[in-house]
Amino acid sequence: TVSVLYWSYSRMLRRVVCRPWAPSVAARFVTITPLAMPALSPTMKEGNLTSWVKKVGEAVNPGDELAKIETDKATVSFENVGDEGFLARHLVEEGTNNVEVGTIVALLVEEEADLASDEVKNWKPDSAPSSSAPAAEAAPAAEKKAAASSAPAASSSASAASGDRVFASPLARKTAAELGLDLGSIAGTGGSVGRVTKDDVLLASKDPNAAKKAAAGGAKAADEKPAAKAAEDKPASSQTAAAPAAGANFESIPVSGMRRTIASRLTQSKNVDVPHYYLMQECKVDSMLAVVKQLNAKGKGEFKITVNDYIIKAIARANLIVPECNTHWHGDHLRRYNTVDVSVAVATPTGLITPIVRDAHAKGLAEISQEVKALAKKARDGALAPEEYQGGTVSVSNLGGMGVDRFTAIINPPQSTILAVGTTLHKPETAENEEGELIVTGKVDRVINFTASFDHRVVDGAVGAQWFKAFKDTIENPLSLLL
Repeated sequence: TVSVLYWSYSRMLRRVVCRPWAPSVAARFVTITPLAMPALSPTMKEGNLTSWVKKVGEAVNPGDELAKIETDKATVSFENVGDEGFLARHLVEEGTNNVEVGTIVALLVEEEADLASDEVKNWKPDSAPSSSAPAAEAAPAAEKKAAASSAPAASSSASAASGDRVFASPLARKTAAELGLDLGSIAGTGGSVGRVTKDDVLLASKDPNAAKKAAAGGAKAADEKPAAKAAEDKPASSQTAAAPAAGANFESIPVSGMRRTIASRLTQSKNVDVPHYYLMQECKVDSMLAVVKQLNAKGKGEFKITVNDYIIKAIARANLIVPECNTHWHGDHLRRYNTVDVSVAVATPTGLITPIVRDAHAKGLAEISQEVKALAKKARDGALAPEEYQGGTVSVSNLGGMGVDRFTAIINPPQSTILAVGTTLHKPETAENEEGELIVTGKVDRVINFTASFDHRVVDGAVGAQWFKAFKDTIENPLSLLL
């Protein structure tokens, strides 16, 4: 769906220019297709263009990788979903951060002969289609039209002292129009050309004096060296953090896109939208550990099943038995899934991400084990594809390997259930004697403390208890997987 929408958007932006090809030859059409920053995940609003894979002048075919984009979740490929052609120009340099979705980042032409055309060199975002007249002659006419118009976007273009175009994202233009602000008086911080972003407009609305000061220094900023421009490309939140004073005992660390997304979604889940409640259960795991050991021995090194792999399978079985926990909240309706896709929390250097083991209920332990290892490696390398971490019907977070006894996890909406897994503990076995008194038998059980977080809008307390009963049965009685 994203690819189809992006292809349609690119087609809408395509510009066909008619220009003389040679004195003795009929006019030639130059087709320029702008390539916009795509939304590579449902929550992506901006991305970092880490590197260009295709260089200017290279041929581009449908499906070719154009660039590497760091989203709020991972670093993914930006692929050409449109027609073939030649990459004519990079409008955003690699290494540029916080490029808003929809920003034009490159130009594509149909013919190789058009790579060096004046139309490509003079192309600007949001400019009217050029005709056979030189671009220099078209500029004064555009300025007169802008001066005569009372629309906010047009007045912002005319208000620039130098007559230059005001670079602004569509969202920034819309926000400025709603707030009645002049874009020409707002200093931009986005992209490599000082593009006005929505954050810039909101900042100006709160502090008009700041916008005036920024506009006054605009001409000087345009002459700054690339090193200074790099500072402008940082998000507003990064610029407001002052450099530590001499001798300070702290450092300011820029917030990554992934960290902002984690903060936003979990704050929304825990403090605003989702009414959490928690159920705890201690499960004996001796039988489970014995089965895992036997299966690994039988595999002779071809696979290595872990406790976490078995827990994923147990979650899948419990969700099939109690489908209310495999249900999502969607405001005016509940969506119950027929398959169990388990989101597995993986810690990476840039933050937490949850790759998905799809159809976990229908897979064996060996297949789950191999899939989890492959997904975890891709997650740490920042190489997960969007379809590998988007979705999921239930989640699991395991801190047992780090020695944590027990903890509570925050639900990942719109899911209604997440299981927190603690470490394996040793607990003396107790039993009742003939007098009904508890005695220590001398045996030691191995146990794990599990804590399930439920969304009370979807899963009532009694239903959550039923889920835990099915889960515990799978953990303590491995033969139940055969049922």
